[in-house]
Amino acid sequence: ERLPWGTIAVIGTTSAVALGSYYLLFRKKPEPEPEPEEKGPKVVYLIRHGQSTFNAAYELTEKDPMIFDADLSDLGKKQVEELETKCKSLDPMPEVVLSSPLTRALKTALGGFKGSGVPVQVEPLLTEHLTDSCDIGSTPTELEQRFKGSGVSFKHLDTIWWYTDSEADEPQTSPEACQRHYQQYGYMEPPLHLNARVEKIVEIVNNHEAQCIALVGHADYMNELADAITGSEEDLWLANCEIKMFEVKEPEVVVNWGDG
Repeated sequence: ERLPWGTIAVIGTTSAVALGSYYLLFRKKPEPEPEPEEKGPKVVYLIRHGQSTFNAAYELTEKDPMIFDADLSDLGKKQVEELETKCKSLDPMPEVVLSSPLTRALKTALGGFKGSGVPVQVEPLLTEHLTDSCDIGSTPTELEQRFKGSGVSFKHLDTIWWYTDSEADEPQTSPEACQRHYQQYGYMEPPLHLNARVEKIVEIVNNHEAQCIALVGHADYMNELADAITGSEEDLWLANCEIKMFEVKEPEVVVNWGDG
């Protein structure tokens, strides 16, 4: 006996509802999206260059020996070899090294992180507070020849990337002109100009994608930079090839590898 058309319709509808309920009950629920991983505090290593020929000569006479863009001394080269061993034990290991373009600093950066695979980049904001002859640098062309094969690029540097005296009689458009002016009159970078550079490098570090950065530079500059990172006015005078580690969110010094 056939059922009325209406009955068949009811049975069909009921079955569809039951199947739908069964699907909703037993279907696999989507996996919740993982929460973004929280990053820890940014780690910054401050490293001073090895002893320079300027440092060695000045210690003997306490007079400026007029050594422009000073190289590493023999002792400085040994200090950099020791620094290489220290850098291998850094934890965490830097993701990038930013170095002053002055020869003594860049040779320290390349030697200290030799074979580590960590890229070394030149950052002119890290150059020393210009007070002595050794703080007058070399042109990008000269640096390219000096560091040929190092993999470091100098294309972003201006021809004269260090501080120059705006009141000089001779246009300061070459290292030779800067050297002549310094030898005749002597000049220094104003503290306000130095502080502006320090503020810019702090901003670069804070906005950098790397969570761990090594900065290789100079005594005066690192002292000012440490103040800016920590908010403390306590002096920090790094010895040659000394390393200090800072956590940017908690600015106290957490590791000290000692004198170079």
